[in-house]
Amino acid sequence: WLKSVPSNVYRAYCILCKREFSIAHGGNTDCRQHSCTEGHKRKERDVKTSSNLHLFFGNSSKDFKNVAGELALVFHTVKHNIGYKSMDCANKLSKDIFHDSNLAKKMSCGRTKAEAIVKNVLAQRSVQDFIDVLKDPAKSSNFFSIAADASSHKNRKIFPLVVRYFDPLSGIQNRFLDFIEQADETANATHNLIKSSLDTQKLDIKNLTSYCADNANVNYGKHNSVFKLLQEDKNVLKANCSNHICHKTCIYLMD
Repeated sequence: WLKSVPSNVYRAYCILCKREFSIAHGGNTDCRQHSCTEGHKRKERDVKTSSNLHLFFGNSSKDFKNVAGELALVFHTVKHNIGYKSMDCANKLSKDIFHDSNLAKKMSCGRTKAEAIVKNVLAQRSVQDFIDVLKDPAKSSNFFSIAADASSHKNRKIFPLVVRYFDPLSGIQNRFLDFIEQADETANATHNLIKSSLDTQKLDIKNLTSYCADNANVNYGKHNSVFKLLQEDKNVLKANCSNHICHKTCIYLMD
């Protein structure tokens, strides 16, 4: 708890009390007298009853490996369209199979944590990566098309937005931009939803080349439709859903 003061040999510094005191008269006696003061004793008691901070933090290199392992496992789950529930089983199975691995023993990533990692880490990084490419003139042409559709999930109405663009290195790319829950399916609401999502990612709507959706009137009607509203901002091209056209064609042929 004691150290010297380089600028003055007649003074000492108490680490616990964080202050200097004179040792010019008694030397060691001055030090003992300081250690007997009520303030110093109180500091000693505080140190004894307080846990060291390093006990609250693990080994950084081991923590990094643990985090990397959990991220890799969650990414594998998403890539192969495996349900989050499988993560509860996968963790227990890994510990049994790799019982001699300290990393496997420390991994704890069930369905709840896996979902949080996907939403707050992997998804955000995935979007940011292609947004950075799309904004860089050296990596892409900056122009893109957007596809939207309304999907029902029980009593919820969800709008997935997908961006398509050309990457000189990888060719045509389809990337997931946003996943928005909205009950309103009108043309104005869908148009505002698209503009809001583009604004959030700082993508200029003037670089939008085409709009892809199913052939419902709300999307491609002659008067009040999402397509017509998008054309007010820029001369956007139609990109009707070919699958929807084929589906409707088959229905009419069968009739």
